[in-house]
Amino acid sequence: MEISEKILQELGVKRSLAAEFAEPLTSQLNQHGIDTVLRCAHFFGQVLHESSKLSRVSENLNYSKEGLLSIFSKYFNEQEAAAYARQRERIASRVYANRLGNGNEASGDGWRYRGRGLIQLTGKENYQRFSDWIKDDLVAEPDKVASQYPVESAVYFWEQNGLNALADRDDIKAVTKRINGGTHGLRERTDLTNRAKSLLATDDRSLIAGEESVISATSLEALLAQQPQLQTCQDLINYLYAASDGSFSGACSEAKKLGLDMQVLLDNRTTFVTDL
Repeated sequence: MEISEKILQELGVKRSLAAEFAEPLTSQLNQHGIDTVLRCAHFFGQVLHESSKLSRVSENLNYSKEGLLSIFSKYFNEQEAAAYARQRERIASRVYANRLGNGNEASGDGWRYRGRGLIQLTGKENYQRFSDWIKDDLVAEPDKVASQYPVESAVYFWEQNGLNALADRDDIKAVTKRINGGTHGLRERTDLTNRAKSLLATDDRSLIAGEESVISATSLEALLAQQPQLQTCQDLINYLYAASDGSFSGACSEAKKLGLDMQVLLDNRTTFVTDL
């Protein structure tokens, strides 16, 4: 699936950022199986919220006293919040101390391994795991997560946390909880996800030459006769999403008309359709 600059702009991304990120997003998402309308829509619903629509690849942490007391009350009383306010390095070193593989506050690890990338990779142990995955020493050079690997770090997080499976179920709350730990920003995440579904489904549907938005074939055999390019189950899954409204339920409905079970297709993505 191609992620065009046009789609990113219609999701609220600035033109310059859309031009910068369209190609690496297309490459990385397809390489790591984030390649259906539903998976991409959920990915963008989360990533665009987390990164302020691709404009932020490093955690800010520029909190006022009131902000610290509201968000990090576990770590600051009123007097401490006043003393730490607007001091980003001190704030990070305190709130991320002694967890996520970081040392104590004095070590500075909290600041060194603060959130970076499009889904805010955070903590020394996560930087080490991502280093092993990407084959580059980001523990030694953590700034590279933001400067060189903002997309890759988000894809890594998505893959390691099994988010494709939740996206396949179209479960926005479960995806949000896996990323955020709660449901902060759920309204915007939901709005972005739904907008992405619509845009991606329309874009994909436009590539289905000669087909209406709903599949006219009434059997798998008839569909394959019409669309011989559909070889693997993954090809068919992509087609079902594109030919429906872009939702999981819509794709399931189209699959059912062909006498197919969507879960069987999802469990056999690399299998040839003719071998089902």
